[in-house]
Amino acid sequence: MSNTVTTNDISEKPVKIEKWETDALKNALDDACKKYFKETLNFTEDFKLMDGRLYISFIACLFSGFALIYDWLNPFPKSRSILIICVIT
Repeated sequence: MSNTVTTNDISEKPVKIEKWETDALKNALDDACKKYFKETLNFTEDFKLMDGRLYISFIACLFSGFALIYDWLNPFPKSRSILIICVIT
């Protein structure tokens, strides 16, 4: 079993990876695939999906922060409906 991942470009050095280091292997394969798609096939990276996930996470953090502050200002029996709405959203 080979411990190196090579590319088609002769001027680059092959990436050395330890035999049982699966994370390094995954990262090296990801980098090789990214380079192939960018340089050979002229694809561009699209970050819309990751940006969308970050926006959704940010909105969820805002809802949880609002629920926390509202519950602190109005203890539980009064804030029950607001907490339910924030948890569902």
